[in-house]
Amino acid sequence: MSVIKAYTSAAKVAAFLGKTIAAGAADDAINHAVDIIDSLTGRNFIADAAASARLFDGSGVNQLDIDECVAVSKVEICADEWGDSFTEVTLGGYGGYYLLPRNNKDNMGRTLPYTAVLHRSEIWVRGYGNQKITAKWGYSAAVPSAIEFAATILASSIYGYNLAGGGNIKSESIGNYSVSYENEEGWDALNRAKSAIEQYRRIRL
Repeated sequence: MSVIKAYTSAAKVAAFLGKTIAAGAADDAINHAVDIIDSLTGRNFIADAAASARLFDGSGVNQLDIDECVAVSKVEICADEWGDSFTEVTLGGYGGYYLLPRNNKDNMGRTLPYTAVLHRSEIWVRGYGNQKITAKWGYSAAVPSAIEFAATILASSIYGYNLAGGGNIKSESIGNYSVSYENEEGWDALNRAKSAIEQYRRIRL
């Protein structure tokens, strides 16, 4: 199995563990680490390379909440509740759309994903999959450094646990996987990784 989403790499895992890892040997551990992070945060930290269309239920107001994305290339509205026909609208202007948040930078200057589309002059007609947005879906174009760190730590601990076959080493469960370290330094790193994941957890209101 190859790495599905490169939140970290075998080289980073090997460097953290201070041991040589054969090509492909850490792929499962990395994929499991990515699965844990995505599941716990509710996010995808590598946005799609190509834009794709997704359907959303019309909100009945002029703001439409969408999945996190880094870029929007097309917005199509529908005037009926079933999405029988779509009309493309342009960015900006009285009859156009605007992406939210308008100031998509946090207090550290990091780029935040877009999470909503505002239509200035019309409402998004309430319906079922009757509004269409084409975008590059995901939280960020590049993996945030805190998530890369967390993925490296989790993959290292999963790899180490599997390598030891469980044994008598101390372990705990995160998500559906067992992670472990044999010393306090490793457990301190694991706790920092868990804290980083918690900071990126998506809160849905």
